[in-house]
Amino acid sequence: MSVKSVKSLGSFYTKNKNIILKASYVLLIFLSFTSNSKPNQKNTPTDQVGDKDNKDKDDKYQVKTDKIALKKLAKAILPNFKSPVLFYFILQLLLLATRAILTLKVATLDGLLVSSMIRKKTSNFLKLLVKWMLIGIPASLTNSLLDFTTNQLSLNINKNITRDLMELYLPTDDNKEATATKKNPNYYTMIHMNFKEKVNDPNQRITTDVNNLSSSLASLPNHILKPTLDLILCSFELSRSGSPEGTLVLGLIAHITSLILKIFSPNFTKIAIERSRLEGLLRSLHSRIVLFSEEIGFLRGYQRELDIVDKSYYELEKFTNYEIKARAIYDTATTFIVKYTWGAAGLVLCSTPIFLNKFNGIMDQNSSATFVTNRRLLLSASSSLGMIIRSRKEVQQVFGYFKRLSEFNKILVDIDTKNLKNISNDNVVKYNDDKIEFKKIPLITPANITLAKSLSFVINHGEHLLIAGPNGCGKSSLFRILGGLWPVQGEGELTIPHFENMFYLPQRAYLSKSSLKDQIIYPKNITLELSRNPQLEINQIDPFSTIRNWPEELSIGVQQRLAMARLYYHKPKFAVLDECTSAVSPKMEQLMYSHAQSLGISILSVAHRSSLWHFHTHILKFRGDGTYSFTKLNAEERLNWENELIELNKFLRDVPNLESRLKDLKIAQESQEFKRSQSQISMKKLPVQQIAN
Repeated sequence: MSVKSVKSLGSFYTKNKNIILKASYVLLIFLSFTSNSKPNQKNTPTDQVGDKDNKDKDDKYQVKTDKIALKKLAKAILPNFKSPVLFYFILQLLLLATRAILTLKVATLDGLLVSSMIRKKTSNFLKLLVKWMLIGIPASLTNSLLDFTTNQLSLNINKNITRDLMELYLPTDDNKEATATKKNPNYYTMIHMNFKEKVNDPNQRITTDVNNLSSSLASLPNHILKPTLDLILCSFELSRSGSPEGTLVLGLIAHITSLILKIFSPNFTKIAIERSRLEGLLRSLHSRIVLFSEEIGFLRGYQRELDIVDKSYYELEKFTNYEIKARAIYDTATTFIVKYTWGAAGLVLCSTPIFLNKFNGIMDQNSSATFVTNRRLLLSASSSLGMIIRSRKEVQQVFGYFKRLSEFNKILVDIDTKNLKNISNDNVVKYNDDKIEFKKIPLITPANITLAKSLSFVINHGEHLLIAGPNGCGKSSLFRILGGLWPVQGEGELTIPHFENMFYLPQRAYLSKSSLKDQIIYPKNITLELSRNPQLEINQIDPFSTIRNWPEELSIGVQQRLAMARLYYHKPKFAVLDECTSAVSPKMEQLMYSHAQSLGISILSVAHRSSLWHFHTHILKFRGDGTYSFTKLNAEERLNWENELIELNKFLRDVPNLESRLKDLKIAQESQEFKRSQSQISMKKLPVQQIAN
């Protein structure tokens, strides 16, 4: 390079020195923050146990899912520009900028206060002190408003994400046909069906993960934007009052130390994902104990359940210990570098101009004020840079929560799409409130086990169907297809009533802690029903308004009676009774069936008591080998057949005993005949005289 070129470059640098140094400084700060955006792949305890295939799959998933998370969840977080999320976010940015400017003002006043105190200018000191206190008013207001805005932003993000997920998890639709079959299976499919990506902790993801993501996102501007503004403004102020080259040196030191911190930084993304998974598992195990507390008590399964929970807690404790150690190492390195390394570098930069002026014989009366101001600015810049370095942890945790929720959202979308695809053919499912008809519909479980190859029958309104057969033959599978929980497969045709004309009562009544009104009208909302039907409004002190924990206070038989009252309230055209009266007395059972039929309800029931046969007009009997029979039911004739069959079975059970007895009698008879013949032979051999005697 020629001398002329060097001179031209030097001239260009001299003219644009401030711009070049500031741009270089901003670039170094940016590189300091992004140098660890992809943390070193330190394995968590779970990664060390997992195999290589799972690790490769996780790495591919990590790259692919980030884009899905940003697209789908970003739309959920900010559905439109009128959303309060955008308003609070903009307000938060303005407040952060205001606080950064106030920080500079306070730092400048600190330097001037110290200078006035050293020079013993009392009046000037008092004026500056009043200004310092007056600045505290907007500063305090700004901090309070910033906290309020951050909390509101978190709340609105939480609300938007929860609404978006719940619309898929527990969907609602004004379309009756869609409500009956298309939307209901989503949550059921995720929990019970043999889906390829089953989620075992939806409650953890909808509650804890959404809350963590909302809080982290709302706090992210505080962790990133605020220290970034402070750092840039303070550094520019330093370059104006001090040495611009010194500020660039500080940027170089920050970048180099940031690269060193990368060595000590764990993978906070994987930590967030694994912690959420382990916490969700432990929560689900405790929920299972609450749900099946009575069964566990009868089986004396306390020790077994304790072992299961202890194992899950031990895994969480082991992971937490790993996390604490990793964070301790990272925080120690960060604290030393941020507080002491950068602090020492800041002191050198602040004191260098003073020593240079003394060496050159220059007396600066404002040197103390400049030093205090610069020192305060350096401390603020150092603290801000430390916050930026630490904020990478927050960003990685946000990506961890993003991944879990994006995975959850993706599975819900896949399930919803699959359910819609399964029943998108109008030739498969039709709606008619006056009949239920199966035409060549196969009964296939989620595990692809065929219980019946082709099921065909029809029940019109006013007719009643008894469903019988051995366990595992397809009775419950029939109800699940009828209720829309399982998809309709094959090329047959299914005709079912709309949702409001079909009601299902299982053997175990579903009750919750609420009022008796709520139990009777479930699944309707009591508030909406009172507005539509004021006659339901009774005195507030009546028993119908009393809130109790009905599953604990009522016996199984009384719970089944309450469930039947729910059926009478809704008065559907068809009702599926799946052994829902097994715990009540035969007399009460007769009354329940009789009253249901008097309300015009067609019954499809599974009942083992022969005393209920006369309530049915048809019978569908599964034989257990994939075949079935569907015929009209004559209760008296069939009962006579059953009695005759019982007698025949009893006689057949006695046949082996009778055959054995007959054999014994024959043996005894043959023995008697043998003895008689031997006696006659002996008599023939005796002399006549002996015989006469």
